[in-house]
Amino acid sequence: MLICVPVPATDELPRAEAIDAIVQATAEAEAAGIHGPALTPWVLRRVADLTDGRSVRANTALIINNARVASRLAAALARG
Repeated sequence: MLICVPVPATDELPRAEAIDAIVQATAEAEAAGIHGPALTPWVLRRVADLTDGRSVRANTALIINNARVASRLAAALARG
């Protein structure tokens, strides 16, 4: 079973803005020769910079929402 939990609408980053930031950060990383284990943290930091921290807020809200939904599912399953 796959359960997908969205970012709460109040915290989501518009799709076009997210894609633009990811594309730009990835291109900059490639141009700078950043790869391997250093790539993901670098891209995440750059995306955060490009979105003025909105990507971090969206990711944090997603983590909290995932935990909220998981706890509700666990409680429901425990009740049987």
